[in-house]
Amino acid sequence: MYYVVLAVLSLPVGDLTSPTGWLTLRLISIVLAAAALVITFMAARVLWPEGWGPAAALVMALIPQFQYLTAVLNNSTGEILVGAVYLYLVAVVLRGEGDRPRDWWLLGLVTAVALMVKVTTAWVVVGVVVCVLIRRRRESHTPGWTLRRLTAVLLPALIAMGIWCGRSMLLYSTLLPAAVTTRPLVVTGLIGCILLPDVGIYIFAQSTLNAITSFPFPFWLARPYLWHNWMIVLPFLTVVGVSVIGYVRTRRRITRGWEDPQAWHVDVGRVGLLGFVLGILTAMMINIKDVNTLLYGGRYMLSLLPICGVAWAVGAMRISDRPRVRWLVIGLVFLGLLAACIYSHWWIVSFHTGTLGPAPAPIPLGASGR
Repeated sequence: MYYVVLAVLSLPVGDLTSPTGWLTLRLISIVLAAAALVITFMAARVLWPEGWGPAAALVMALIPQFQYLTAVLNNSTGEILVGAVYLYLVAVVLRGEGDRPRDWWLLGLVTAVALMVKVTTAWVVVGVVVCVLIRRRRESHTPGWTLRRLTAVLLPALIAMGIWCGRSMLLYSTLLPAAVTTRPLVVTGLIGCILLPDVGIYIFAQSTLNAITSFPFPFWLARPYLWHNWMIVLPFLTVVGVSVIGYVRTRRRITRGWEDPQAWHVDVGRVGLLGFVLGILTAMMINIKDVNTLLYGGRYMLSLLPICGVAWAVGAMRISDRPRVRWLVIGLVFLGLLAACIYSHWWIVSFHTGTLGPAPAPIPLGASGR
């Protein structure tokens, strides 16, 4: 879906392989990334009107992977934007102020869109179910209420993916519609768009993909320096560490009676349980080590970046009762991320000028190259 949207938005440009076409495609990608940051900020403000929104959005913006994967052209930009919209709607439905069916149906629609943008966002299905269960447990709703809300958040995704994958299986004996592009069944031109909509859409977006693949950006070669380097991984792990410390400290305060148990729901519970987030982050770190997949390893979980930013803000807010300690932690994390970003940009400039020479090949971790 991301490439289709990109193709539609770039129709007035004409030749996408020209410098103007490249700039247009990059501008669209950057605008989508900026929208993801703004929506993440809005979601954090729903959770904390007192002003923790900038912290959540800023830590997300400073992660080097976010910068590079939204500066180049790929569906990770659409994936991150959908993740931000999902986070905002989760914050709204779990805020507990009223119970509008419209909000639940919107959340279900975003779930369907997420799966259409990138199937690796399937974690949102688990997230929406968790949202329903949190509200049910907190407010003691009836089984009928639970069933209606589950229908609202899951039915759009079931319909969209059922039609898409079912039709692909019927016509091409595969659940992945993109696989038809490698088969002789592909029909080109207007007839293909009319008779085989999924193939026609692919053909429509292919011109955009051709321009994207010819877009000169050295990150694909630079990844041995930028993706596996400790200066990139360490700040990211620091963000996760702050989230864990904040979670542990909040639980201790609740256990000792120093804090209202509802605070747990007010903070992390509204975005889908910190343990769930950390599980996905662990998968990200494992995939980053998958050197055989080039850049693709960690990219498959980037839709969680908005939630990572909010989880980090929760940890930073709860890490200490002393404001100076909190701001010291926040400052150190931001300085670390900023240093990683500066280093990354320096390497890109050095790559262009030829100072560093060609990027080294990755070292295989096994017989399969992993």
